[in-house]
Amino acid sequence: MATLGSGNSTFQANNFISIHDLTPEGRTLWVSASITDCLGYTPEEFLQVTTYELLHPDDVELASVAHREHVLNDMVATQIVLRFRAKDGSYVANTSFFSLCYDFIVNCTTIVDPAAVCKYLSTLGSFQPTILLFTAFSSEAWNPGELAPEERACMILNRFSRNLGVMYASPSCEFILQVDPEEIVGKPLLLFIRADDLAAFVEQADIAKSSTVMTHMRFWFQSPNCP
Repeated sequence: MATLGSGNSTFQANNFISIHDLTPEGRTLWVSASITDCLGYTPEEFLQVTTYELLHPDDVELASVAHREHVLNDMVATQIVLRFRAKDGSYVANTSFFSLCYDFIVNCTTIVDPAAVCKYLSTLGSFQPTILLFTAFSSEAWNPGELAPEERACMILNRFSRNLGVMYASPSCEFILQVDPEEIVGKPLLLFIRADDLAAFVEQADIAKSSTVMTHMRFWFQSPNCP
């Protein structure tokens, strides 16, 4: 689950969300309309090029290594600072925070101080570390079909709503949470949180909405299709 914060910092005002596949190229499958405010491209223009084509030449290797590590180790979240080439030709420093969600990657890219230095910031493993062995490790390039990622569901939530309305739900919600993704979109996420977890969930969600931190919590999800 991801929520975007609120407030007056650039994290909230200048960011866009993109979804990528698990190939070495990390091909972009979808990008939010706010990419235009951040880099000047329309979503259609951004989808016509690979992400690596828009990176500063000095950042390509770093991005490739981070992407490979993230996918092959099935990481929950990785954060890295990269410079993207805007439509006007200038390079813009951005923080890319991406999370592997079963069969695709969700990335939130946020404009940061132009003086930011391109460096690997942090990597967050799973809440309960597990050792995952992939046959793909035996090859320099990997085959997405050989990967065995942990089952995860993704939802994009409306941070401007008190009840966290669901704006997008990944197909994996159907077999992980036992709920049709199309049925949950437009409904408040809080409707599906078990009563004894609700207060703690709202508290953590408010922290995420009012700051730039990532929160990690455990809770029971109540599916209307389960007894």
